Amino acid sequence: FSSNTYHHLEDRVAYFARAAKYLRPNGRVAIIDFNGEGWLHTLLPHWTAAVVIEGEMKEAGYSLDRRYDFLPKQHFLIFSAGTP
Repeated sequence: FSSNTYHHLEDRVAYFARAAKYLRPNGRVAIIDFNGEGWLHTLLPHWTAAVVIEGEMKEAGYSLDRRYDFLPKQHFLIFSAGTP
């Protein structure tokens, strides 16, 4: 689970590729990060676009399971290890 910290991680593809071995069978990774909306996020680049998260997680060996849209200023994405 990563909450509002994804944008701070360095070499995210390698980080999550290594993390996959610690997941239980059928385990998932939930990522919540700011979506760049709102005046504060135009001043501070503390956010990551959903398309970037999805691409990096795919490159790390994950597939997108679910996307929630009830958070107005954040992405909420759930991934599973391995591609379907």
